[in-house]
Amino acid sequence: MGNSNEVFCIKKESDNRFVPIFVDKEERENNKKGYIEYYGCNELVHNISNSKDISNLLLKLNKFSGIEIPQDINTVKYKEILDQVRKNNREIMALTEEQYYWLNFDAKIMDKLAIGLGGQSVFENDITLHHIYGIPYIPGQAIKGSMRNYIIREEKEFNGDEIKAVKNYFFRCIFGSGSDDENADQGKVIFLDAYPNDKFDLEKDVITTHYTNYYQGSGFPLDTEEPIPNNFLIVKDTCFSFNIGISRKVADENCTLSNGKSVRAFLLETILDVLQYNGLGAKTSVGYGFFDVDRKQIIADEKAKWEEEKRRLEAETEKKKFEEETKGMTELRIEMYKLKKMTGSTKHNEVMNLFKEYIDKVDGDEKIELAEFIKNYLVSENKWNKKNGDKLNKKIERICDILNCEI
Repeated sequence: MGNSNEVFCIKKESDNRFVPIFVDKEERENNKKGYIEYYGCNELVHNISNSKDISNLLLKLNKFSGIEIPQDINTVKYKEILDQVRKNNREIMALTEEQYYWLNFDAKIMDKLAIGLGGQSVFENDITLHHIYGIPYIPGQAIKGSMRNYIIREEKEFNGDEIKAVKNYFFRCIFGSGSDDENADQGKVIFLDAYPNDKFDLEKDVITTHYTNYYQGSGFPLDTEEPIPNNFLIVKDTCFSFNIGISRKVADENCTLSNGKSVRAFLLETILDVLQYNGLGAKTSVGYGFFDVDRKQIIADEKAKWEEEKRRLEAETEKKKFEEETKGMTELRIEMYKLKKMTGSTKHNEVMNLFKEYIDKVDGDEKIELAEFIKNYLVSENKWNKKNGDKLNKKIERICDILNCEI
């Protein structure tokens, strides 16, 4: 890297090749045609020499040498990013809520999480960091893949056979089938990326492979070898938000994979099983990737949410039906429509109040309709007679005058 008296330039050689080179500032000034100063790289070089100013953890890890964890990892800057991520997810769920029912819950890492350990990196081992925000997250495809493998392995009907699993209707309904399948299906479940809830912590860990030559197939496992420790980053003490969207067409179907429970209940219990007993990411065999979940509370909250959701949808359906059936109706006809649907002890008073409020406000066909409505109601209640009190008898006489009829 050049010193403070040098600038980064592109030099054109005699064979028309362009070569990057650091040049003394004075020489650059004296030979501007020979050296093309590259301002973007100069700025990058400055940032490299002051790498503490780089806020994106992914950029810091993959573009700058040395695995160092920033001290400001949970400052306002990252909290603002996490707030924005949560806002983005809420918008996604709001835009799709008519088509998808969303399972939402939080789960905290019990110890450590090594996600994306085998990815490409300038180091021996990688970590999954968001390419824009630079924050750790669990990709949706990782959650989906872990659930898929868990069901294939644990479901008695499949007994570890993927071919059997792909032939199952509900398995294909959840995960879809591969594009190689002649009858390829798209899964009806969406797995969003899981992001830290409000903060996250990164920590250095180490992998030390003993007997390297032996594992590479050359030699015996002898203590004469010198193992080389490899550092890598893990996520620790972090609570993640999980969001899974289920097509409303199948959310409440009875799933044969769960002894008749709904697809929604089956998916919730399965993801909780995966987080508690299977783990996510690498090194699960030595305790990484397991989550602490309040299973009973999450299931209870989800059940209450589903019941509330059903009530909301029923109310919306009724409202839509009401609006369609009363479209173009007058105010009086809408009120009569409501009373026809009404039941209970208060209906009589509501009908009498309708008569009192509208009988002198309307005329023509509407007045006749109102009189017919009141008459039919009284007949159904066995009150179309002269055995009632004075007030009701007067109303009946008025109705008879309007309809030109007798009791």
